[in-house]
Amino acid sequence: AKGDVVTETLGEVVNVAAPILGRLGDPAGSAVVQFSLSQVNDAVRQSWIVTAELTVAIALIGVLLASIAGRQMSRPIEAVSRAVHEVERAHAGAVDLSVVMGRTDEIGTLARSITAMANQVFQREDEMEALVMARTSDLAAKNEALQQMHERIAEELRVAQYLQASMLPEEWSQQPDFEIQAMMEPAREVGGDFYDYFTIDHERIGIVIADVSGKGVPAAIFMAIARTTIQGLAATGNNPGRVMRDANEVLCGVNPLSLFVTVFYAMLNRRTGECTYANAGHNPPYMLRRGGEVSPLPTTNGVALGVMEGLDYAEASLTLGPGDSLFAFTDGFTEAFDPNGEEYGEDRLIQSLTPEGQGARPSARHVTERATGAVKNFTGDAEQSDDLTCLTLHFVGFSDASEQMNDQNLVVLVKNDLDEIGRLAEQVEAFGELIGMTAKEVFEVNMSMDEIITNIISYGYDDGDEHQILVEITRDRRTLSILIEDDGKAFNPMADAPEADTESSLEDRQIGGLGIHLVKTVMNDVIYSWRNGRNQLVMKKELGV
Repeated sequence: AKGDVVTETLGEVVNVAAPILGRLGDPAGSAVVQFSLSQVNDAVRQSWIVTAELTVAIALIGVLLASIAGRQMSRPIEAVSRAVHEVERAHAGAVDLSVVMGRTDEIGTLARSITAMANQVFQREDEMEALVMARTSDLAAKNEALQQMHERIAEELRVAQYLQASMLPEEWSQQPDFEIQAMMEPAREVGGDFYDYFTIDHERIGIVIADVSGKGVPAAIFMAIARTTIQGLAATGNNPGRVMRDANEVLCGVNPLSLFVTVFYAMLNRRTGECTYANAGHNPPYMLRRGGEVSPLPTTNGVALGVMEGLDYAEASLTLGPGDSLFAFTDGFTEAFDPNGEEYGEDRLIQSLTPEGQGARPSARHVTERATGAVKNFTGDAEQSDDLTCLTLHFVGFSDASEQMNDQNLVVLVKNDLDEIGRLAEQVEAFGELIGMTAKEVFEVNMSMDEIITNIISYGYDDGDEHQILVEITRDRRTLSILIEDDGKAFNPMADAPEADTESSLEDRQIGGLGIHLVKTVMNDVIYSWRNGRNQLVMKKELGV
């Protein structure tokens, strides 16, 4: 068409013809352009390569710039993050945000807030640490004071335990006509159980076993009051029922804690074996007959002491024959438990009291040790739940001669009659011959006993009644121990007798003291004591010296 551009492609060559118009619009000529397609393609390809390279370069530059900008932006944030982490770790000196605190943007504000918070936290931690140290020091001081108090209380309880034990008579006592073995093991340092035995007069002795309600110090104090009260009333010689009645009146009047005590009290006539007793709510003791029979004593249905005023107490009696025993105990025996919680009970106690052989005559010590050993074997490692107390009275009785002798021991009962000293001297001579004493040693022993016993008979009694003086001589290898025991007036010949005048002439010497001086001279040791209402003098002499 007129004025159209014509394009013609011939192989790899492109021809483009465009008309050149004249003034009148008529073609006056044509312009022809010829170019190769390969050159065009090469140019386009080169253009794409340059474009790609530019794009990559721009991208790398962008990433680099972004990285630099990001690091610039994240550095204060990292500083804040580290500061928070150090706050968590309680490192006060590591919190340093000075590099970002001067910023006016949100990060600067956050840094200043974190710094202030950290300072407050660390300040409070310092205050808390100082307070904890102060409280710890105060607590340590109080713990030390508490430990000292605990040790002081423990020491006082040990002293109380010792004093309580010292209040009771010795656990074992052997006389020619009877033997007593007792024991008490409190569940705590001190307990409310107690036993007692004492001489009432020259014919009768009293035995007591009791159990105060509760445990610990209050029970121990009430125990001491009860024991003193009963022993004082028993000394009057009144029958057990009257003693229990009067003791109940006294204890009811001194009982602000409303405690009570169960008591078994018996009086034994040493000559006849008659035993009269009253039971104030206590476990019935067991009678152990010589033939092996074991049976509980009939109860007298008395109420425990300290419960109510104005009560009477009934009595019962039985007779002990030679070889018979009486076993009194507290409920710590029957109510003991093994590690599995099983109770010991009466049946096991009876079994432990039953003699091992037919017709056996166990001593008081054997009965006590067998009974306590059995209950301890039963309980094993279980904690002791109650006080454990018992008393065994074994009645021996006397033959008509009132004397016993073997190659280790001589026991003689001497009446408060000077004619008895001759009989005693004969027994000492026979015993001396049996154990191989020299005539000089026998003479010195007889002379010493003559001096001591003559003083007892002459000055120890003023009631006109018949009394018995116990003489017991025991040989332990080469040592001879001589015990002289009487129920006369308290008199210590070692301290109360006048000093002997051994330097003045016979005409100028004052009377008295020479006999005791001779006793001290021929004996190696002389010891006096007052126990359970009786004078006890022990003389010791070394044989073969």
